[in-house]
Amino acid sequence: MDVMDKHCRHPTPPDVSCATIPTLERLSYFFGQMLEPADFRAEQSYFRTQLSVLARYAFGWGVACGFGVEVKPGTADGCEDRPEHERLVLKVKRGIAIDCCGRLIVLRETWHCRLWDLLGDRERKALQDGETLYVSVEHTETPAYPSRPVAEHCDLPTGMQYGRIRDEARVVVSLRAPEHPVCDTCLEGCPDPRMLLAGVTLIEPGTSVAVEVRPELRRLLARHELTTITGVGWVHGGTYGRRAAEQLLANGVGLRFSRPVRAASIAPGVVDLIVYEGGGGRRDSWYFKGIELETSPGEELVDELTVRLSQPEGFNNGDRILMRVRCDFVIDECCRAVSGAHLGGGVPFDQALVHGETTHPEPAALPCEHPPDRSGPWRSGNGVEGGMWDSWVYVGNGGGYEQAEGRAR
Repeated sequence: MDVMDKHCRHPTPPDVSCATIPTLERLSYFFGQMLEPADFRAEQSYFRTQLSVLARYAFGWGVACGFGVEVKPGTADGCEDRPEHERLVLKVKRGIAIDCCGRLIVLRETWHCRLWDLLGDRERKALQDGETLYVSVEHTETPAYPSRPVAEHCDLPTGMQYGRIRDEARVVVSLRAPEHPVCDTCLEGCPDPRMLLAGVTLIEPGTSVAVEVRPELRRLLARHELTTITGVGWVHGGTYGRRAAEQLLANGVGLRFSRPVRAASIAPGVVDLIVYEGGGGRRDSWYFKGIELETSPGEELVDELTVRLSQPEGFNNGDRILMRVRCDFVIDECCRAVSGAHLGGGVPFDQALVHGETTHPEPAALPCEHPPDRSGPWRSGNGVEGGMWDSWVYVGNGGGYEQAEGRAR
């Protein structure tokens, strides 16, 4: 028997839908009352339903903690002759989550299994072709403590019965991510109770195996999944040469949202570009720059915004350029405000959001590589709608100044 078999086995989840909430009935006890198993099951159902509704609509659903995902080549005996992509081991760390049915999912021990053994033919081909596979976890139930009834009676079952039902977690790898309604509504059904943990993709398949794991795809525990800012077209806190700063803002600085926002909500006044004067001359004063806010023309919903100077002007060494987005006024497709707090200044620089050619400084290392409760890149937001998103750059020698000047000559 393979040493990893005990970690790979999962019971099949019951075919039970949580699309409707059962009638809330509890027992009314009295002396001389005749009770049967159905009555005790109804009592359990009453409290289980109460807890699931409370969890789902008071706390929300998503990953509460843990459930980190790793994919690394395995070294188990007997696997040396297999291709490297067939020896990849999927590891899911212990964690706690609440699914969209309000059920608690607990993985008490780190789970691991060969990724190849979890896949069907379609998934194996997709993995080799460089397509993304999705790692999820779901709630399942396992009968436990088998026994036979002690008494013999014509109305009693004669076969093996199970005295308990154990709640467990089941890891699933699939070609399609769990599908849920974009905008949560009250008492909505849960069409897919799987909890997405990460996406897994082979980079440059067919060569030496390198795996990209995307844990940022997961949903953290919350009543609603709020839109955040996930990328910006300049290096936050970086120093740009004067000409590089002029080129950057003349071409436009892009912002990317995690989900589409309503273009109509991106109105004048939502974004400010403020220059704080520094350097050896006049300083300690500030002024607003005229800007244009550009989105995809004709689109009602957009996921990118470009901030561009209306009339490009020069900057002085020592200036600080602040971009401020009032996220209380930027509304997503669910009519909820963008969660905009720029915690730790960690929203990453994204080269795809750069318009035109500009030399950028090297991003500084963050004090914390990953945000709390989630590995992967930082993004804005603290779980609350709205807030102010601030980001700034400096103007000075270095940071691309010499290179930009050299090209100009």
